[in-house]
Amino acid sequence: MSSSLPHPPSTLTAPIAEWRLEPIMGPPTPAIALTGPGPLRLGRALDCDIRMPETARTVSRSHAKLRLVAGQWHITDLESTHGTFLNGDRLPGNQERALHVGDRLRLGPWTYRVSDGMGTSHAATIIDGMGAGERLVTVEVRTSQIQRRRLELLLDAAKKIAAASDEASLGEVVLRMLQEGTGYSLTALVRPGPMMTPASNIEVVASKLVGPRQTQSGLVISRQLVHACCTQKQTVSLSRDAGSTSGAMHTLADAGVRNAMCVPILQGSDTPLCLYLDSLHSDRPPEEDAGAFCQAVADLCALALANMQRGRLEQERVADAKEKQAALEIQRGILPPAAGQFGRVRYAMLVQPGRQVSGDLFDILQLEDGRVAFFVGDVTGKGVPAAILAATTQSYLSAALRHYGCPERAVNTVNQHLCLRTAGQKFVTLWCGVLDPAHGSIRCVDAGHGYAMIAPPDAEPTPVDAAGGLPLRVSDELYTAAEFAIKPGSRLVLYSDGVAEQPAGGKQAKREMFGTERVAATLKSLREPQHDVDHLLAAVLAYAGIKKGEPLADDLTVASVQLGDG
Repeated sequence: MSSSLPHPPSTLTAPIAEWRLEPIMGPPTPAIALTGPGPLRLGRALDCDIRMPETARTVSRSHAKLRLVAGQWHITDLESTHGTFLNGDRLPGNQERALHVGDRLRLGPWTYRVSDGMGTSHAATIIDGMGAGERLVTVEVRTSQIQRRRLELLLDAAKKIAAASDEASLGEVVLRMLQEGTGYSLTALVRPGPMMTPASNIEVVASKLVGPRQTQSGLVISRQLVHACCTQKQTVSLSRDAGSTSGAMHTLADAGVRNAMCVPILQGSDTPLCLYLDSLHSDRPPEEDAGAFCQAVADLCALALANMQRGRLEQERVADAKEKQAALEIQRGILPPAAGQFGRVRYAMLVQPGRQVSGDLFDILQLEDGRVAFFVGDVTGKGVPAAILAATTQSYLSAALRHYGCPERAVNTVNQHLCLRTAGQKFVTLWCGVLDPAHGSIRCVDAGHGYAMIAPPDAEPTPVDAAGGLPLRVSDELYTAAEFAIKPGSRLVLYSDGVAEQPAGGKQAKREMFGTERVAATLKSLREPQHDVDHLLAAVLAYAGIKKGEPLADDLTVASVQLGDG
């Protein structure tokens, strides 16, 4: 029985000063050097900083972005079609994640390992053949077989294994202990390819050779042994009939291997790593309880990997919380005071994020001729990407209103800017108006927002039916403006869909929304802008069954602008 090597043996990689992505699975491809500080755009497009082959159809034209932050590289998936996967988990679109040395990054058909150039690469020759008389057998493991000396060794190393911070440090502790406790001269920590098949690649995460084998330049790994271990999820060893010799090329016997064993490190139903051990004909035979000892070590490794995953998730949670807090502080910094007055115009407002940073926007400002401009908007989606687009829109629209003093010109300018210079599929609903106290009029544009209500001092509150168009970033068609009169004492109340579309509390399958009629009923008996904000918030919270201070399901914004008596 003979076979040929599917790939030439890997060679040791010399340390380099910069981070890079080393390919470990997929079609042959060179490593990707990350040259700071970025950002580096990766994809199939001609203008990408890291250009992937045009034939790689599972890589989007603009797939991901990498940038260096305080000495650590971060990656953002640019809403790619087939996704970017970090350590097996698909990254949310447009949300930045930190990379750590040793992380696995999957882009299209390739899996890369993140390297800072300071670690040691582990080259191995992968063989598929088996010699005459050789077969794989499942090892029945009983922990009670472990002799006292190795049990003491296991207990001594348990703390070190639990304290391992990454796979490299885990391998360093485990491999040394395996050689001391089993008698095998080769110990390795290997990662099978996803959906392990007899032809899958195998990555050697860490390895250790002792005795005469220390002078050898490479490792020999049996793909069949690893495949059997992963598919059966049990310890598997190589068995050779007495007196049998190899009649094939590229078998373990050709490499002088007499005994070999592979032990799965199980994480639920997955086998992310395996322990691989073998010894030569010239080595002393392995210990009788080696299988039980290795299985106990594998169980400790599984616990350590789970701890690493929890630690990494906690780090990401803390980093995400810091990012959200920073975004909230930026948002608060660009918002106007919660209440104020410009001549005859008084206002009060509230912008309250839901469970994440807010995608709502609001501003009010006095123009040079005494008119007052204001707007309320809402970005689709949630989280940091929505908050960034909200802040961009708010800043640019405030500047455009100061410059033009005309709501339709300002909104048209901002829409053109957003269509040309911002990426992604998000859009912005917006209600923008300019109040002229001298003439008692409001000129406004409603860009797909729809939530505005006029509350005269002597009449029922009614919705404002204003002209406008589609939300921003949907079309480059020009917006039109509407104009209507406003009596002294009247309030114009603007709000977001977090008010009108707030569902009722309870567990009913179909829960009625708060709606505009309840908004009008709440405002009916009120006369002050601050009362509008306070009572409308209280009404929404009570309707949703949410206590004050608890997070809402969606962002909530209320602004009341009143024209005072002359």
